[in-house]
Amino acid sequence: MTYGKAVGRLMAAAPQLRDYMRTPSYCVMATAIGCDVLREFGIAARPVSAHLDFRASLDGEILTSTRQGVVLNPVPSPWDGHLLVSTDHDYLDLCCGQFTRPARGIVTTPTMRYGDGRHPLVQVALVRGFMWMEARPEDLSYQDSPDWSDVRKRQPLVKAVVRAIRRGPRHQ
Repeated sequence: MTYGKAVGRLMAAAPQLRDYMRTPSYCVMATAIGCDVLREFGIAARPVSAHLDFRASLDGEILTSTRQGVVLNPVPSPWDGHLLVSTDHDYLDLCCGQFTRPARGIVTTPTMRYGDGRHPLVQVALVRGFMWMEARPEDLSYQDSPDWSDVRKRQPLVKAVVRAIRRGPRHQ
């Protein structure tokens, strides 16, 4: 299977995973699943920590940021940041929809592909607003999360996504 097809199908499946992952560190679990799934298809995928800053306009003030720790979660997260899948071609954000704030001028898509997977600073135009991503590969604190380390917990979801990707989209 080609890189584009595997990644495209993973991106399409990712929003549905939210219903099965009830965890404050949702991005950690989503990224772990994404890396595991892509490796099943022979695609080099690794996690990368990042800070995300969101603005309504290019030169506007920061309206929300992962630097502030808790962005959306009502349950405080011990981790200050966001986790992405990095490949040799893209950064894949499997849960960026959580940052949508229409009242503040920020509207994202449920998932996003951006950058080249290697450049540490990326600016992205959103549906509404703008996002700046700063990769922090030296930050490995996500590894302390059970959502990262408990492979058995996520394995059924990884297998289901791999099956869905191999099967392809259902035509009606």
